[in-house]
Amino acid sequence: MAIAYNNLPDADSAALVTGHPWFIARNVIANLGGLETRWSSTGSWGSGIDCTEPGYPMTRAWDGYTHLPTRPNAAATTWYFLIRSSTSLAFEEFGAVVVVAASNMTVRLELSESSTFSSIAREFGGYSHRYGWLYEVSTGVFQSFGSCLYARLKFTSGSAAIPLLYEATAGMPRIMKVFPDRPYDVDEVANEAREFEADSGVISRTERVAGKQARSMRMTMIEDDYVHDVAPIREDSCDGLRPIWLCERALSLGAYKWKPMMMHTKRFAAPRESYGIRRVDMRLEEQGGQLIRDASGW
Repeated sequence: MAIAYNNLPDADSAALVTGHPWFIARNVIANLGGLETRWSSTGSWGSGIDCTEPGYPMTRAWDGYTHLPTRPNAAATTWYFLIRSSTSLAFEEFGAVVVVAASNMTVRLELSESSTFSSIAREFGGYSHRYGWLYEVSTGVFQSFGSCLYARLKFTSGSAAIPLLYEATAGMPRIMKVFPDRPYDVDEVANEAREFEADSGVISRTERVAGKQARSMRMTMIEDDYVHDVAPIREDSCDGLRPIWLCERALSLGAYKWKPMMMHTKRFAAPRESYGIRRVDMRLEEQGGQLIRDASGW
């Protein structure tokens, strides 16, 4: 079955270029019929065996728990995470949370019409991090993809390493038609630490998480934009109880970056300010297995 490509509407493409925030709350990978995944050293469904490490099941890649990883059973310079289904994978964006604790590793998303990946129809991504996240891998194409039965993440590094895949998501993003009102700080972070204050007033802190991305945003929009863009996010995330993936432009990387976020409070408010006008308040904090801020701040 040939992979179908469609250009995004001009309005959506313009919103991406100008930096409007966009979200994915429904992971289509988790809802595929006949879904099969496995770690492979050959990169093909036609050869090799499942190399998933016992105790790190493949379902962790889409279970919604961003702190639980799946991984292969040995260190190598090349690993593949294979995905196939009996129903076609349709998506506009694909992101993942990946941590590599040994060496720089390049990660690519590859789509194929063959179970053996004898030919690659499309490939995306491909920049490296020692510690951190795989940022949005279909950057810059502004297309949606359908009728795709075979996909894989390819991990390559200069020395043998074990990639940790905490979460992978694919879906149709909801692109906000408006910029967030103030306050909105793209560099906001939320640190977590255990704190002890001695009788003398000296404060000691034991760091738990440093540099966790946080976003506090308020968006004022017309009712039609709320119904089209925000209401599906509320429904798919159970009003913020489940992870929401936020994408922003990472100008220092020349790409877009997906971050899995969670509503800070179990409350999703969108009151009507006036007739036909909604105010959407969101407070999001980054989720992930190892929240380590690298030198670029990403």
